[in-house]
Amino acid sequence: MRKRFAFKSCTMFFCVMLSIPLIFGCAPTGYQPAEESFAGGYTDLRISPTMYRISFEGNAYISGEKAYQYTLYRAAEITKENNFSWFKIMNKDEVLRSEYAGLLGFVEKPRNAIVIKFVEEGSSMNAYSADEILKSIHIK
Repeated sequence: MRKRFAFKSCTMFFCVMLSIPLIFGCAPTGYQPAEESFAGGYTDLRISPTMYRISFEGNAYISGEKAYQYTLYRAAEITKENNFSWFKIMNKDEVLRSEYAGLLGFVEKPRNAIVIKFVEEGSSMNAYSADEILKSIHIK
């Protein structure tokens, strides 16, 4: 009787532990600060009064395109927070990291990083309007 109970308990524990990543790990990374989630998110670093480095790292369930949209959205938010309306991308880095995920095998996770500089309207070609980005990219 005791062995049967121990086996049931062990089996139940294993099933619960196996289901946790399946329940919580199968959703795409949301728009959130990276420090608030194991699934990833955005980070930003002020380089100078008019320049920031912004990155977004997602899990295996978010596309590289969506991760880049989140990066641009965060850039627009930071631009507005600093009382500017326009920014220019000075440097851009997009990669898909391959990572071992246990039972899932190897998965690819998107990572985007950009360096932006705030600019005045009309002062630079290829500048992005923070207001237009905030309106056009829909965050759930």
